[in-house]
Amino acid sequence: MDFFYIPPKLQREKVKAARRRAAPRFKSNIPPEEFSKRPPKSKSWRGAEKVWVHLGDECPRIGSGVRLVWAKRGTVWVRLCDTIGNRGKLRLDAFESAVR
Repeated sequence: MDFFYIPPKLQREKVKAARRRAAPRFKSNIPPEEFSKRPPKSKSWRGAEKVWVHLGDECPRIGSGVRLVWAKRGTVWVRLCDTIGNRGKLRLDAFESAVR
């Protein structure tokens, strides 16, 4: 007598397992930052350069810490614009000491 014998009436047919579909990839709805690739479009920003700056509390609109900003140097003042669009001004000597 075979202990593992199953009568044909009780045997199940082999069913293929359903393949799981891959979960859809997450698509971000966050728009790109406005000035991450180009400086502002006005005439006064022509020739602006992208610079890493270490700011303290000199320019509160932009924030403090190490920031990537667009900088346009003048004779006394330096105009700053971060990648989001916040703008500010720094004196040239303070800017020279803040540039990394």
